[in-house]
Amino acid sequence: MTETSIRRVFVLEDNERFDTRSAEEYGARVFLNPSSSPFTPEIFMSEVIKALETYHYDPDKDFILMAGPVQALALYIGTVMSEWLPINVLLYHAPSEKYQVKIIGQRISSRE
Repeated sequence: MTETSIRRVFVLEDNERFDTRSAEEYGARVFLNPSSSPFTPEIFMSEVIKALETYHYDPDKDFILMAGPVQALALYIGTVMSEWLPINVLLYHAPSEKYQVKIIGQRISSRE
């Protein structure tokens, strides 16, 4: 497997309240850890985009992990979707105690 073919799981922040280790089944975890608060959205969004670009985020193979504080997570997902579509996300499914892959941002039907 070449370096560019390795899948990664982008995690908004390294927060011990959210155990994301099991997401490594889908790739190496990469923590973005923006220094700004989601309550300063322009700065937060800029930091997220810059971090993803620095890591050469590839929406065709990489994953966005949906885990973290609700306000920050909502802004994180919105920011990623404003730049890249569709995106692969990992959602935690409590009954199976596993992450599940979902693709969001695909066009369901065309609008006229």
